[in-house]
Amino acid sequence: MKKIYWIFLLLLIVFSACKKSTDENNNNNTGWTEQEQAFYNSVITLQDKAGENWTTWSQTMDSLEAINNLQQFFLSDPSVTSAIIGSQGIAVQYSNGMRG
Repeated sequence: MKKIYWIFLLLLIVFSACKKSTDENNNNNTGWTEQEQAFYNSVITLQDKAGENWTTWSQTMDSLEAINNLQQFFLSDPSVTSAIIGSQGIAVQYSNGMRG
């Protein structure tokens, strides 16, 4: 009976440690300010929208035209400082220094 008690206690400790770690990660302990987190979220949203646009444009346009439209899409956003077409995609530079 004591073995079951110790096993149960050990499992409880392990699950408590896992829960705490997960909670800490969900509380955004990245060291970022709210402004940095907001900018990051807007970049992710912009890239998601670019992916959707690419899917649509590549199905209805010539690939070169679709790439040019995607470059213009990025450049139309005020947070983008440059968007350069390369052999593997578009290199995007954002005003806060992030690149994607």
